[in-house]
Amino acid sequence: MIPFYRKIRKQLADEKKPLKYLRYAVGEMLLVVIGILIALQINNWNENRKDQNRTEKLFQNLEANLRTDSVALAGIITIIGNSLEKQEIIISTSSEALLDTYNKEELRKTVREIWAGFYSFDPKLGVYNQLLSSNLMDLIESDEIKEALRDYYDYRCPRYVTVDHVLDIKYHETFHKFLAEDLAVNYFGNMDDLSSSPEFSLAMIDKLKTECRNVYDLTYAVYGILEELKKDIDKLLVLIDNELGPYDTDP
Repeated sequence: MIPFYRKIRKQLADEKKPLKYLRYAVGEMLLVVIGILIALQINNWNENRKDQNRTEKLFQNLEANLRTDSVALAGIITIIGNSLEKQEIIISTSSEALLDTYNKEELRKTVREIWAGFYSFDPKLGVYNQLLSSNLMDLIESDEIKEALRDYYDYRCPRYVTVDHVLDIKYHETFHKFLAEDLAVNYFGNMDDLSSSPEFSLAMIDKLKTECRNVYDLTYAVYGILEELKKDIDKLLVLIDNELGPYDTDP
């Protein structure tokens, strides 16, 4: 194609027709410029398409992590909520009434349900950390999603980890010792096996009430933060689902 244009240009120049030559030269330049513009437009379209694909993949990975967290949170919130209910029963009921109302097996089950509430949540941070380390946050155009991500990952999760760590220390300092020493709980065995468990005396019930008081407030604080985390996740999932809508309709 280029030799063809050169041949025409040479012919016009040899024929000494400057006006025609000038028109042809301008036309040739315009064709070159138009070709460059088209190439740039195609390149920009390809880059935009790549960004869209990366953004879509990013949202899908975030959504997968958040749904995993949501399922885990729902279960943990239920377990801790049940633990708090049992703690409230122990704290609010007199020791005498507890001994009169519940037999050894029922009391043992109540203690087991309280113990189950000391269960930590482990948020999935991999995709968000990758998003930050790879400077992919700029791919997210929605300021609302960015703010919600920061609220969840940079504020709410670290706050939970801090409070949960304090509860974990408190639990091992008090309730753990009570279970191991006073109730002779075998953590690696069957907690339903009551053969080695001592009888619940009035003094033991009093101590159980004290241990529940020691951990109740912190357990309740952790429970509240977990509920906030669940709300944050639900909000993010709605936002991400709305953002993924346009990508889902692409051919």
